[in-house]
Amino acid sequence: VVFLPPVVAAGKRSEANDQPDESLIRVPGKLRRRIVFLHDGIRLRTRVGNTNERTPTLNLLTDSNLVEPFELASIVEHIRRLLDGDVADGTSQQALSWVYRQEQGSRSNVADLKRVGLRVPTRSGWRRADQAVFSPGWRTPLSKAVADLVAEAEDLVPTIKELGDSIILEPNDWPFKVKDVDSFVEFLKRAGVRDGLFPVPLRTPGAIRAHGGTYRPAWIA
Repeated sequence: VVFLPPVVAAGKRSEANDQPDESLIRVPGKLRRRIVFLHDGIRLRTRVGNTNERTPTLNLLTDSNLVEPFELASIVEHIRRLLDGDVADGTSQQALSWVYRQEQGSRSNVADLKRVGLRVPTRSGWRRADQAVFSPGWRTPLSKAVADLVAEAEDLVPTIKELGDSIILEPNDWPFKVKDVDSFVEFLKRAGVRDGLFPVPLRTPGAIRAHGGTYRPAWIA
């Protein structure tokens, strides 16, 4: 899908020439199966007095439905479809970092970001954000307690080892630089990363039926 390029907030422009941040207007290579921006050499607006008016080219493109307007929600929906299935680690990385940069550039948040299915790097590899927990380096309230529990019991309890496998990498170990940890923590929370323990559905072929006095811990935990 070809989109009009985003309108970048003033604070996200290059100080040298007042041009948009290149990382915001360039689609990463592995995402171009779903998203392409119109070439920046095509003039879409022209200065008339104190206003920027649409050019005949822009009118032709939009009136003929040859391009779609840049809307963050629409962009992210295409990324969701791309991530719906088995994807390479590089695709997961580019989707995660690019969605974050687009939010920062537009100064608006994606509604229901968890639904997008962004993936994060963990001790066991890339996995969906809603299946991951924070590590201590992110300074969330319960992350150290989780890490301590895993360190003490992962060799004894298989489910604790699984929990350890879901811990995301420390900020300094990520495959791209995290400049603002606090901002990125909030982004990851909205993407689904959890702080502390969380319930996991029991994988059974059917419902468990028994009298209360005969329940066994292994059935429900």
